[in-house]
Amino acid sequence: MPTSSGPPRYRDLDRLTPLSLSSSMVIKPESPPAPARNSGRHKPSEAPPTRTIEKRYYTQLHAAFIELRDSIPSMRVAMAKEGEKNATKDPQEGTPKTIVDKEAILCRATEYISLLEERNRSLLEERIVLQSTIAAFEMLFPRY
Repeated sequence: MPTSSGPPRYRDLDRLTPLSLSSSMVIKPESPPAPARNSGRHKPSEAPPTRTIEKRYYTQLHAAFIELRDSIPSMRVAMAKEGEKNATKDPQEGTPKTIVDKEAILCRATEYISLLEERNRSLLEERIVLQSTIAAFEMLFPRY
């Protein structure tokens, strides 16, 4: 078997000369073997089916949205009454509320993050003022 630099299906082209190429000669490239048919069941050594992967992905995504929703104080939910399994209460308002969609969760989360950033800025400013006040008192009343 001669070695060639091209793909294996064209390896016979290296042996042909310009004289041996004629219009009556047809060179067919080697076709890859037909894939075996799957009976619908996946083997344990193969990767799990796409549906299983997608289901796991969306389950984890849904859990992340629930965790995000519960981390926002205005969206925290609790059971309304022991007998009502589907009703939830807003702890700040005390009224039953419906299940919130993902867009609302993301909007409220961004609002809450901006609120936290504003609080952080005001606390930093307050800290600077308090540190300067402490420095002024230390200058007036030095420690012995």
